[in-house]
Amino acid sequence: MKTSSPHVWQKNPKLTGCFSEIERFGGEPQVAATIRALSDMKEALARNVASTPDAFEANHHAESQAQATDKMMEHVSEQYVKQLAADLRRKSGYVQLCGVWVHRSIITFLVYGLLAALALTLFIPMIFSPKPGRFGWGISGLIVTLGIGFAIFLRARN
Repeated sequence: MKTSSPHVWQKNPKLTGCFSEIERFGGEPQVAATIRALSDMKEALARNVASTPDAFEANHHAESQAQATDKMMEHVSEQYVKQLAADLRRKSGYVQLCGVWVHRSIITFLVYGLLAALALTLFIPMIFSPKPGRFGWGISGLIVTLGIGFAIFLRARN
């Protein structure tokens, strides 16, 4: 990974998906800033490795300074880009459920859909039931369902 070509970071197979997410949620300026930050990080790591070459010799297997820098930068860049992509997703309204990113609006839609299904299949037939006491249960159920829906609406709005 040379810092002379800024697109080397984007061509890394481990980071390709993250860079596309960064571009999708942050735009081209965010991608450019990320590439610039990664290049600056690599230069700083290279200076650090150059200032302490003895620290990177373990078990008599001496690594070149470039190899040590590349090895560290591979880990650092992967973590940085993945974290940045996740932060941008969160800012765009996505939440992670069971390892899958889902937009909050889908969750709200599903909850409202389930509440509507509950109201239509249980409580509305109770209102029109000729059995005594069912009318009260039906109205109570509708009021509770509407109250839950309103509470979710207020919470989602904030």
